[in-house]
Amino acid sequence: MLYYTNPLKLLIMKSLLLFSTFILFFSSPFLSFSQTYKVDEMRIYLRDGTPDWSLLNTQKFTYGNGGNKETKLETFIAPSTQATYQYTNVYDASNKIISQEKKNWVAGWKNFHQTIYDYDGNNKLTKETTKSWDAGSTTYATNVSQILYEYAGDDITLYTEQTWNAGWVNNLIVETDYTSPGVTSDRIISNFYSGTLLDMEKETVIYVSGVVDHVDYYDSDGSGGWELNGQRLIDYYGNGKIKTETQQIYDNPGWTDEYLDSYFYDANGNLSELISSSYDEDITDWVEDGKVEWDYSVATPFILSTKFFESEIFKVFPNPSSDIIYISSNVPIEKVELFDVVGKRVLSTSNSEQINIENLKSGIYLLKVFNNNRSATKRLVIK
Repeated sequence: MLYYTNPLKLLIMKSLLLFSTFILFFSSPFLSFSQTYKVDEMRIYLRDGTPDWSLLNTQKFTYGNGGNKETKLETFIAPSTQATYQYTNVYDASNKIISQEKKNWVAGWKNFHQTIYDYDGNNKLTKETTKSWDAGSTTYATNVSQILYEYAGDDITLYTEQTWNAGWVNNLIVETDYTSPGVTSDRIISNFYSGTLLDMEKETVIYVSGVVDHVDYYDSDGSGGWELNGQRLIDYYGNGKIKTETQQIYDNPGWTDEYLDSYFYDANGNLSELISSSYDEDITDWVEDGKVEWDYSVATPFILSTKFFESEIFKVFPNPSSDIIYISSNVPIEKVELFDVVGKRVLSTSNSEQINIENLKSGIYLLKVFNNNRSATKRLVIK
């Protein structure tokens, strides 16, 4: 059994079972501003003929806590306009999620289950406990499942799933090793059978030039060893974002294509579309079978900082301007980018001395310059 399956199928299952936050950040450790986007709507489609897509469900998100914490998710199964289930999140004063409630629609909203989140003194999530609704006591009183987390530093090293059977019973364990903080090397998935822990699957992450090149998947051979089962190959766009993921099954001595997932992004760098395809051996080609779309809006305004370059090092003039701007810097500038107020990049150039802006609309922009893995911004007014 291959542990990895294609992301679309995982996402469909997740959309039916889980409640997850889809906040994407347009930022890097060296940016002096950041733009936060939130998902307003997610749509899942299945292929229904060629080239038609059939809408499976729509998920709509509601936010609170300053606009960047997901507080409610409602899922509408097509073609109904009535939400079939909803999740509601509650956060504490430090914006950590402390509870999540699921309700199903059955001629009205019916309580289904609730998950409580526990943290240690360092604000690390240590336990998720899920209980189902008990109509007799009108409370979430019946234990269902529990997840435990253990850490090394900030990295999760042990993930344990438990189910309730007159007490908590271990069901599944995932052990993760790291080559360095935050860099996964291996993950072993084990299941309990009649109280005995058996290693079932292993995945090994292979890096090239510091990024994930592919992941190898293994099944237990039943005698303490591992048999190669499959692999996931990852290709990237020039900006470092994932372009495709190809899943292959190992048929000794070769490989057979199984799934292909293609990723597409909007002008702000947010994932906007994922198309999943299966390999058809009869036509020796990929056949699209599923699609996910995301719609975004701005969650918070830009946050500016002036700590990277002092004003005497980086200057832009005239400001305001309507046609040409000039940049003066005491250090080499490798690249210049210009963003509008919603974070869309409208200009990128290596010319750091004179830039023509006469074709841009009037308004407020952010001018960003790069130098030796650092960046800084200044506000620019185009009149």
